[in-house]
Amino acid sequence: MKKNIVAFLFIALPLLTGEVLYAAYRSDSIYLNQFLETTSNGLLSEFLQSLSETINLPHWVIYSLPDGLWMLALVVLVLAIWDFKLDMRSLPWLAIAVLSGVMFEMFQGLAILSGTFDVTDLILILVSAFIPISYVFLKVSLYKNL
Repeated sequence: MKKNIVAFLFIALPLLTGEVLYAAYRSDSIYLNQFLETTSNGLLSEFLQSLSETINLPHWVIYSLPDGLWMLALVVLVLAIWDFKLDMRSLPWLAIAVLSGVMFEMFQGLAILSGTFDVTDLILILVSAFIPISYVFLKVSLYKNL
């Protein structure tokens, strides 16, 4: 039960943090912000945007960190589905998750998808995928040595 709660937090908190960054610092043309605007009658959006006027964040936090946070949540979700085991059943799904994030960014660079390719996005996507996978790998390795 405790493992499920921790997994839920490592899925929900990155998604929530990414949404707060989008709502506070990004354009109203983003679909996620349009949805938030509609569901909260604009009150939450106004509040978050007022925070952005007083809190200055680095460019990479506003524009690249949300991509890394989405990838972190996706990889933790896939790991949770497979009970945090790295085996022949879970590895293809992890590969699909990571490749999806990387390819999404690459397709932006090739103008196949709309958006702006950014090396910082790509780096944060890869680092964010690597962190939970390496944690599970190290945990399994250490457990075997006990």
